Amino acid sequence: MKNFPNFQGNLEKANLSGANFRNINLSNADLTNTDLSGANLGNANLTNANLIFSDFTNADLSQTILSGIKLANFCSATMPDGYKSKC
Repeated sequence: MKNFPNFQGNLEKANLSGANFRNINLSNADLTNTDLSGANLGNANLTNANLIFSDFTNADLSQTILSGIKLANFCSATMPDGYKSKC
């Protein structure tokens, strides 16, 4: 498994648009209703994260681990396999 910097804290309802979270470990994080539009989450670990109502519009999720996540808006986001999602 990849080695990720760990984040501990509550990001629920945070405005993190445009943030750089490349290589971060957000597994099991509560990101409910968080704005991550345009954020860089490349190579991040979001395993089992709660992403309900979170906005990832135009976010970069290249090589991101998304197993076990709970619902999110990935409109126009770059997905882990490099695919640009449609709205």
